[in-house]
Order: sequence, then structure tokens, then C-alpha cells
Amino acid sequence: YGPGYLADSQVKVKDGALTLSAEYLENGKFGPGWYTAGLSTRGAFEQKGGYYECRCILPEGEGLWSAFWLTNGNLNEVNGNALRGAEIDIFESPYGYKSGKDSWKVTSNIHYNGYELNTKYENVVISALDNNPYENFNTYGLEWTDTEYIFYVNGTEVARSDFGGISEEPEFIVLSCEVDGAAAEPTFGWSGKITGNEGGSSFRTEFIVDYVRVYAKK
Repeated sequence: YGPGYLADSQVKVKDGALTLSAEYLENGKFGPGWYTAGLSTRGAFEQKGGYYECRCILPEGEGLWSAFWLTNGNLNEVNGNALRGAEIDIFESPYGYKSGKDSWKVTSNIHYNGYELNTKYENVVISALDNNPYENFNTYGLEWTDTEYIFYVNGTEVARSDFGGISEEPEFIVLSCEVDGAAAEPTFGWSGKITGNEGGSSFRTEFIVDYVRVYAKK
């Protein structure tokens, strides 16, 4: 993910919660650099349809974002629709560079048709929270039906979409904490620049996940 090295050293269970940390390590596994983590259920759990929910505290700071999303191995097919698979971003949190309550937002997005020039993308909704999501647990959910995706924040519906058509294939779950940048260097992107945080290279933040729950419709 951008300039951030993915390393299992950044994943821990602490105080009963899953924690994905982002920090600069001088003596990291792959050398000096920003380290973070991503986890997926690929090869272990995949499902078509149902309801997906994550209760978590977002990582505070600019130049990075956490995400809870679904995808599958067919995403890179350039076929003009999302029936074989889409990236469904239940939430992403790139607004840590903003000040005060302007940062208390998450965005929900859908991608299909690969990630290159033919990619198709829709920003479904930007949701404002009524508490500080970098200090408090909130829930982010998705109901995937045969006809649409329904997005929820704290049990309240915030948007619906059928962009590209509804995936007809099972998808796996991803939890990730990504650092903004390119070519192994932090750059100013949609989430700011990680070196702009107070403390510079000593900056550290955590994505804390209480649970991920998935339900299948009977």
C-alpha cells in the first residue's frame, strides 16, 4: 500500500481487540520505512450477499487511512460491469488531515473494471459522525442484497447503490491501514502526508478493531 511496508509485526491482539499499527521503523523487516498492516480472509472465508459489520476506532493522523472492504480475484477483469466482482469499500477514513469535527468523517466507495485506465469508480457517500471516531468505537455496516448495496453507520442507513451491477460472486473481507504515497515515498495524497504529523518519524497510530461480524440471509 503506497510507501508503507506490510508486516505481521504491526498486527497484535491487545486488551481483547485486534490492533493494526502504523509507524516508522528504522530497523524494520524490510529496512527503514513506514510500516503498517492489512488482513484478509482470502482463501479462508468468502461469501456472496449478507450483512457485514465492523466495530472499531480509527487510526488518528494524516497521510494514512483505515478501511473495511470486500473484493475478490475477478476485480481486474475489464468487462464493463461489476457482476464478477467489485471492491466495495464499506468505509475508508482519509480525513485525519482536517481539523476538529471536519475530520470526523468516513467515505464509502465502489470500484470495478480493474485499477488502470478502464477503472470505474463511485463515491457512494461521505458520512459525518457525531462523536470522535479516533477515540470512540463506532460500527460500519453493509447489507448486500441481490439488487443493491446498503451502507450503515451505527445502525443507521446512510446510502444505497447498485453501481456497475451487483456482484454475483463471493467476496472476501479486508481490514487495512494504508499509508499515502507512491514509489516507496510518502507524498501528499487524499489523506494528507504522514510526515506532516506532530513528531515526524516518531509518529505512531493504531487501528483498533473490536469485532467483524458477518451474517447470511436465511
